[in-house]
Amino acid sequence: MPRTLQPPRNAAPTTDPPRSAIRDPRSRRRCPGCSHRGTFYVLNQKNAIVSGDIGCYTLGALPPLDAMDSCLNMGASISMAHGMEKVMPEDERNRIVAVIGDSTFYHSGITGLIDVVYNGGASTVVVLDNHTTAMTGHQEHPGTGHTLMGEPAQVVDVEMLARSVGVKDVRRIDPYDLGETWRTIDDAMRRDEPSLLIADAACVLRERISFGESIAIDAEKCTNCYACTRVGCPAIEQVEDHLEVNSILCIDCTHCQQVCSDCNAGIDVPQVLELVDQGRYREAFDVLVRANPFPSVAGRVCPHPCDHDVNALGWPQRRLRAERHPDLVPAFPDPHHDGAISVREMEKFLGDWAIENVDGAEYRPDAELDDRVAVVGSGPAGLSAAWHLRRKGYQVTIFEAQDEPGGMLRYGIPEFRLPRWALDAEIQRLRDIGVDIRCGMRLGADVAFGHLMEEYDAVVLGTGAWQGRNAGIDGAEGTHQVLNGVEFLRAFNAGKAPELGRRVGVIGGGNTAIDCARVARRLGADVALIYRRTEAEMPAIRDEVDEARAEEVAFRFQELPTRVLRHDDGRFRGLELITMRQGEPDDSGRRRPVPVPGSEHEEELDAVILATGEQPDLGYLEGSDVRRNGRVDVRFTGATSRPGVFAAGDAAFGHGTVTQAVGEGARVADAVGTWLQQRRRP
Repeated sequence: MPRTLQPPRNAAPTTDPPRSAIRDPRSRRRCPGCSHRGTFYVLNQKNAIVSGDIGCYTLGALPPLDAMDSCLNMGASISMAHGMEKVMPEDERNRIVAVIGDSTFYHSGITGLIDVVYNGGASTVVVLDNHTTAMTGHQEHPGTGHTLMGEPAQVVDVEMLARSVGVKDVRRIDPYDLGETWRTIDDAMRRDEPSLLIADAACVLRERISFGESIAIDAEKCTNCYACTRVGCPAIEQVEDHLEVNSILCIDCTHCQQVCSDCNAGIDVPQVLELVDQGRYREAFDVLVRANPFPSVAGRVCPHPCDHDVNALGWPQRRLRAERHPDLVPAFPDPHHDGAISVREMEKFLGDWAIENVDGAEYRPDAELDDRVAVVGSGPAGLSAAWHLRRKGYQVTIFEAQDEPGGMLRYGIPEFRLPRWALDAEIQRLRDIGVDIRCGMRLGADVAFGHLMEEYDAVVLGTGAWQGRNAGIDGAEGTHQVLNGVEFLRAFNAGKAPELGRRVGVIGGGNTAIDCARVARRLGADVALIYRRTEAEMPAIRDEVDEARAEEVAFRFQELPTRVLRHDDGRFRGLELITMRQGEPDDSGRRRPVPVPGSEHEEELDAVILATGEQPDLGYLEGSDVRRNGRVDVRFTGATSRPGVFAAGDAAFGHGTVTQAVGEGARVADAVGTWLQQRRRP
């Protein structure tokens, strides 16, 4: 039994409680597996202007589907849409869609459809045909083949009725196939004639339908982008800081599987693919920047988990994408898998195309709000939060400590991986929509945290992680030949790279380590990258590892530096290393590296670059009531212990990739918007 039918846990003690004490026990969402969810999800994807009618499906008007803009009852949705079509601006007319239930269509909607045809309208009408009058108790109607008394009756077919009044474009859609539903609705909305689409699927509650076993989330693949929650299914639950599927509620309808793309930033990959396949690049870019305002950047530095064979919810996305969009396979080939589409290459293409063809000022908000938000840090998390907050209409100011914006994008990633023209162009888009970026403003030195709290309605901390971790190498501290990886990259990007010598060891297995190794090669050194685990356990982007190999970086696995070696006169001469083997799994699930006794050996080196991880510098929060635990202590939404203060990116979550920081910035922007709206309520 769905939880929506469970009684409230806190029953009121009086027979006539005040209205504020009454708790509605039902979750205001469609039933698990409801077919209407697919239709409403696609209408939301299409940014349709939806004229709704009354029925159980009216719950689609609520978040997260948000799929209705007006709601009138007794068949008025079709007439309302036709009226809107007559008075709304031309660029909005093809976005208008009328939605109506099957039983309502029979007794009241057909007259509105006649009106559309008679008066030369071009409305798109979607009939939600779930084979019953669900809202009032699952009664029969003229399309079910039975009377209200259960006796056999002539079936009055919706398709036949529509054609009989002059509608030529009448089609049935399977609302469980989101891709085909998108294509059909998209085509209908672009026509200059009336279209009637029948979303044909039985009511799962009445028929007690289950399509298969419960879906489960693969925690190893899940990026916490929350895309699956956009379908509004009550079977998907947040448990502490992650999502789970309630196996009792899930009926394996596959809606959530189809919207999951394993994208760190939460991009609607299926819709982007559809639009690019049709050559509709501007629309595809519009979809992209709803989630990620930096596709040119991300297309160059993202680890692209979206290219997984099977996504985190078990959907064979790689194969199905290639089957649905065969023309995109040669256009954006995946270098690692024959016959597959590289989503990252497509994203980079769209980002570069938009830099040349799209005016960023077109994304200015439709309405201005008075609330002011300060964003501290202009790395990927801060820039993303600023973009999404500004798009909502808030007045946003970014405070950046460095001379130019970009954070780690500018100072931590070498230009051969991320061209500065692409970064500068996508940051300029923020300025185009009205974000105020103030550089040379370090929090705690040039501007006080308390000042921001006084002057702004909300503060977002996106200061990143710039401090290198102690690698635990005896004698390394204070040795000039032992360099911090982030500081080394920052110096190189500023044109001030230090002298390294001929033999360089890079310690670490992440993206920073790979970048340091490739930079050192460009400076003329022979480079060995030394990592304590196996190659399969390296967290670095696989493409970047391949590039490093092609550039003749040597890889040494399962070795750990233990101490600095010196000549008799104290000069640096290299490292002592010890061989490691795989032990029992640690908290991360990977097998713990264990030293092999007696395997110590020496490595002659001229310099060592430590890239074993970074941590944030939170000194600017000293004396504040914002809790810290090595990072800013936050909830999943990015909210801190102090109301009005939020944090995103590596300063809070520490996931360490650009696109995850972008996704976190967007999520925090939503949380800030919700908090500011709630604060305004009386």
